[in-house]
Amino acid sequence: MDNSLAIYVTNLSQFEAIGEIISRWFTLPVSMEETFGNLEFAGEGKIEQRRVNGRYSIVSRSYNLYSDVQRADDIVVVLPQAAGEKSFESEDRVQLVHPQIVAEDYKIGERGFTNYQLHVR
Repeated sequence: MDNSLAIYVTNLSQFEAIGEIISRWFTLPVSMEETFGNLEFAGEGKIEQRRVNGRYSIVSRSYNLYSDVQRADDIVVVLPQAAGEKSFESEDRVQLVHPQIVAEDYKIGERGFTNYQLHVR
């Protein structure tokens, strides 16, 4: 199994004040098992759609996973439309294929926040 995780960081708030938008891919050496542990299907998430030529088209689907390591929240995984719809029973074990974390920085008032999305192929 691959021992690296690709992370995409965009709109870093420290550069936002001077009008620059910074985005970059980072590859970090990690152990997927140590980071996520055992993953189990927790349910379907959202379907993102966009209007293309006057018709709605599915862009991506998200799914919720339980982790025995990351216990605070469900892990939300985003799959592109090309991956198709996935069907799992509740608490079925799930394996991630080529996981990538996209970190999007935003601010509310004077406070900065980061929204992490886990994308797989």
